[in-house]
Amino acid sequence: MKILLILFQTCLFVSAIAQPTAKQSIWPTSTPEEQGISSVDLNEMFEYIKEHKPRVHSIQVLRHGRLVLDTYFYPYTGESKHDIASVTKSINSTLVGIAIDKHYITSIKNRALQYFSKYNIHDTLKQEITLEDLITMRSGFDCGADLSDPQINFDKRLADIRRCKNWTQCILNMPMHSKPGERFAYCNANCHLLSGIIKQTTNKSMEKFAYQELFKPLGITDFYWPKDPKGINYGWADLQLYPYDMLKIGELMLHKGKWHGEEIVSENWLKQATTIHVQNTGGSDKYGYYWWLPGGNYPDVFEAVGRGGQRITVWPSNDIVIVFTGGGFNTSDLVPFIAKAIKSENAIAANPIALRQLKNNIRTSLTAPQSLPVAELPDVAFAISGNKYQLQPNSLDLNNIQFVFNKTNKATMTMIWAGEKVICDIGLDGKERFTHNPLVKLPQACKGGWSDDTTFSIKLDLVGGINLYNIDCMFIEKGEKVNITISEGTGLNNEKIAGRKQKSR
Repeated sequence: MKILLILFQTCLFVSAIAQPTAKQSIWPTSTPEEQGISSVDLNEMFEYIKEHKPRVHSIQVLRHGRLVLDTYFYPYTGESKHDIASVTKSINSTLVGIAIDKHYITSIKNRALQYFSKYNIHDTLKQEITLEDLITMRSGFDCGADLSDPQINFDKRLADIRRCKNWTQCILNMPMHSKPGERFAYCNANCHLLSGIIKQTTNKSMEKFAYQELFKPLGITDFYWPKDPKGINYGWADLQLYPYDMLKIGELMLHKGKWHGEEIVSENWLKQATTIHVQNTGGSDKYGYYWWLPGGNYPDVFEAVGRGGQRITVWPSNDIVIVFTGGGFNTSDLVPFIAKAIKSENAIAANPIALRQLKNNIRTSLTAPQSLPVAELPDVAFAISGNKYQLQPNSLDLNNIQFVFNKTNKATMTMIWAGEKVICDIGLDGKERFTHNPLVKLPQACKGGWSDDTTFSIKLDLVGGINLYNIDCMFIEKGEKVNITISEGTGLNNEKIAGRKQKSR
């Protein structure tokens, strides 16, 4: 686990990070007060976090090119990549801009089907869809929802598409809901079509094109971007970056597409991408080209926003970039503290006492919980230990599950999940145990306990993978059957699954 060292050296924050790549800050550091920001108000944010316990994983604040806040929250340490969810869409937009700048794509007004002629789509409405319709979520497909829908994170069409062998074909076969350009609907399939268009026009996957034209110039070398069965990178989400790399993307946007004086993406494209193209999104925020524009009290702010608290906020008038990662929290609960902390364009009076408290808050935010005494296990724990339970079909694609209890302070859960064998050590003493999750290719943390004599409750935290699963396993008929209730912190999966003990062979 990373140890965050706070060195009192000319009142600067310095993060001690082992590897000199994505996990090491490239920015000079500064006290908040030296950049016109109040440590008092930042401390209020930490007090709010302690009291309300939002599932925030990291916060970085960059002002005037100086890193003034760099903090991580247990169990996320910043040493592993983080799923950035729909922040991926804003990077997709930037790559489309680069492809236009370099003349791989001639115009955002091009018809989308010209890139998919081999699929022989003859629907007249579909033939009207432009790249701009895709990048503003106005394709007209019967897919997605607007911000007023509480189920906006659950995309049923996407779930169906992911069961296809050819995702592009399944997307293009979707029915139309309305005429292109008329209706905003947050449809992930739009983004995936753009990823395919990037691949076709550049002769490189979006991942390779991103590395060559965007990531490599920014020094982003360690990332993970899943692909569909045809090798097309997910256009809508699931790109994994480090928080510092998200900060680099934000700073590039702040500097109008230039990085250390070199143009990576044109200022003209960024103006288009961060201009309001959709007024009515079902919420207060407006929409550009896969960038959100909150307006109101923040008229020049634009943001890349992802499920669970992933966010890059660019605030040009205050020369600030803010990055959040999380496991299911609302960033709007914390942004007001940072906004309030901005007192001046220039330095304000030093506040050694508040600064000392802020350093302590940063240090203690990574503190792991203390181990607790392990309660005596009920008899059913030993009756079901080692049994494998075959599960009914479910949306999570969990096939079977097994628990092993051995009178220690941990148990082991083994699942066949989406075809992968996932093994979780479960802390029974109130303290998470960390193992590797092969599905998200990131660490997972797990703890649990018996809530009564028949029900074993587990918290499976994918940490950088965002999702936190609360899993209640009720064993009935002397352990012959199990009823499992699963809920996920961002509302992505809520499921009831029945299982039966497999017979020994």
